[in-house]
Amino acid sequence: MELERLIRDFLVRSRRDLRAQLEAKYGLDPDEIDEILDRMIHRVYGPALSLAESLMQGHVALFIERDGCPICRAAAPDLERFLEDHPDFSCVRLEYSKPEGLIYHILHQEESGRLPLVALISDGTVMMLETGGTRAFEEYERSEKCEGLCEVRAPGKSGDHRV
Repeated sequence: MELERLIRDFLVRSRRDLRAQLEAKYGLDPDEIDEILDRMIHRVYGPALSLAESLMQGHVALFIERDGCPICRAAAPDLERFLEDHPDFSCVRLEYSKPEGLIYHILHQEESGRLPLVALISDGTVMMLETGGTRAFEEYERSEKCEGLCEVRAPGKSGDHRV
């Protein structure tokens, strides 16, 4: 999945849904609605959209969690292991309740979902996306997508080794 397309789809869907709500509830003029929609989306999702734009370059393991969530806490060691084994990935770890945490809704385009959200993003392409666990790390490592992309260090050995 291309991150750029996910952003575009999210904005189209958000504008459509908000437009319908505003027209039904307030009977506003379409020209007025466009301006209001842009302000509303930017106010609520601006930090998440900025973060999404910044993830267009490089290799990133995105981990969105909720403070105090036992499933998120249990998944954290899998994230740490993945990052140790794949030093070419940087980590962006977010609290869902923070403004940037709303990137969850840009990436996971379902009505509802679970935390944590794990996304592996490489140069603007979402290679793996999972909610509610960390199987994405294992699936990614077994996939062809990992070949030639992930540098892996063997435990107890010096230097990097490709897997």
